[in-house]
Amino acid sequence: MHLGHSEREAARQEAAAVNAAARSRREAEQARKARERARIADKEEQRLYLESRSADVDASKEALDQRIAELERVLNATLSR
Repeated sequence: MHLGHSEREAARQEAAAVNAAARSRREAEQARKARERARIADKEEQRLYLESRSADVDASKEALDQRIAELERVLNATLSR
């Protein structure tokens, strides 16, 4: 059985619509995955930033503790004269 020109055109348009819908679904899924990867990357960046700040605070506290100990030694040495 041979399809007429209009039937072939209708079949072609339907196939094009099905392909376009599938392409649209794939693109939407790719966009969703990209957003998820970006969200995960943002969380990782935030975690690394917080670790860095925590290390900075620890280092500052250690330096401050050392300075306090040094000042206490100077004070004790001055008072014991």
